[in-house]
Amino acid sequence: TVVGSALLTRSSDSCKIINEHKWEYPRNAGSIEAVEMECVRLREIDWENADPFKGPLERFQWRVSASYYMCHFTMLENPSLIMFGERCDNFANCLMGRSARNYDPRADDSKPFQCAMYSFCPDPCCNKKVISSIEDCWGLEDNPCYWQTDPEKKRCGFNREDNRDLASVVLNEWNVTCHCEPGYEWESMFGSCVDIDECSTGTHTCVPTIEMCINLKGNYSCACA
Repeated sequence: TVVGSALLTRSSDSCKIINEHKWEYPRNAGSIEAVEMECVRLREIDWENADPFKGPLERFQWRVSASYYMCHFTMLENPSLIMFGERCDNFANCLMGRSARNYDPRADDSKPFQCAMYSFCPDPCCNKKVISSIEDCWGLEDNPCYWQTDPEKKRCGFNREDNRDLASVVLNEWNVTCHCEPGYEWESMFGSCVDIDECSTGTHTCVPTIEMCINLKGNYSCACA
């Protein structure tokens, strides 16, 4: 309950300061503009250092903070973390043209656990702190699915159910999913698409009494027994 009602904002948040001082336009326009300029300045500094977990200092901060525990609880889908009911952010909110909304699609608090993942967990699929659309991540060379030839297939999946091991969370090791052609499935252990053995999984259409299933790369065939 405490987590669910926690304010995930910083002291430099323009809207928070405006609300605390009960400032209004146009009476307090000068104060609001000054706070906004400072907020934008701090946010630009944040963006310049936006690659998460790149340097030794950030890795140290990750491991000695409670973030990996909160991330682990998020992966376990702790009910207290389903929704926060307010702006979801990992940097100072500025007015951005009188709007206090964070337009990063990963910060959508209307989706269960989305805000918690955005706030507490690094995104192994997208090594950028702030994006305007998911497509911004597809062309990044750090994207685990960047090797795909088709741009639309470069989309990387990051699922909670595949990342519930606390030791892996602490070590910043994540399971992701990339697109695979028909007949193949993604294997996180190898970080690549592997052939589906339809014969052993029983997903073939061969007639057991008269046909023998033969597994092929990306497919299978039925031969007379």
